This record gives sequence, C-alpha cells and structure tokens, in this order.
Amino acid sequence: MSGGEQCSYCSSIPRYWALAADSPDRDTAIRTLVLSPLGVLYDEPARLLRDDLRDLSQAASLLTLIG
Repeated sequence: MSGGEQCSYCSSIPRYWALAADSPDRDTAIRTLVLSPLGVLYDEPARLLRDDLRDLSQAASLLTLIG
C-alpha cells in the first residue's frame, strides 16, 4: 500500500499506520480495523470523543475555580 493511499485514512497517527500496515490494501484495512465490531479501531470515534469531553470538563472546572 502506498504512503499516500495510507495517509488518506490513517492521517498522521503512527498507531493507525502500524495497525494498517498488516493489511494488503486500504479497503481491507478499513473493513477489518474500523467497520468490523471486532476491529481494533471500531470504538475509536467514541473513545476520542470521550477523551475530548473529559478534557473539556476539566478545563471548565479549572476556569470555574479561577473565576
């Protein structure tokens, strides 16, 4: 798989690149890693959103304390 093709769905996240490296092509990587309920990245969008919301909550708490 070419670097440009891989970059189109892995962004610049090294973990995603490493996971996708085992797949023969882009479609297989997306199907097995992201779309399959057993895929490593299946819950990644929800996890990222939870992380962002937690950070937002912490920032809001700090801003409330500061006044």
